[in-house]
Amino acid sequence: MHWLRRSLVSGRVSSGALLLHGRLAAFPFANGSGVFQVSVDVQDGVLDYMPGWPRIDQLAAHVDFVGQSMRIRARSANVLGTDLKDVQASVADLRQPRLHVSGQATGALSGMLDFLRASPLGQRYTGML
Repeated sequence: MHWLRRSLVSGRVSSGALLLHGRLAAFPFANGSGVFQVSVDVQDGVLDYMPGWPRIDQLAAHVDFVGQSMRIRARSANVLGTDLKDVQASVADLRQPRLHVSGQATGALSGMLDFLRASPLGQRYTGML
């Protein structure tokens, strides 16, 4: 929850749904004693997903939380002038977060290098970039 509060800078929810079934005292239902699902469509989102990394702007995505997992399917977004599309990001278990990301980036190579320079990788590999 701390990551979500810090990371979701702005945007608007165009639609959403919540399914909650079970005793609230047992939330988040890690042992299967209930159901927790949230689905939202986000428009014009700004995601500051990790300190030190360039944030994602103009995010248009569908976000699902099911139990202890999270899945984001972004139709489009932008990072430092580089357009992103068809991005899939998921965390199988938010208690032990391991982020998996795949997608497409289109734009000038210089914009993609700007992303690397602005990230923590830029400090380490400045000479190569």
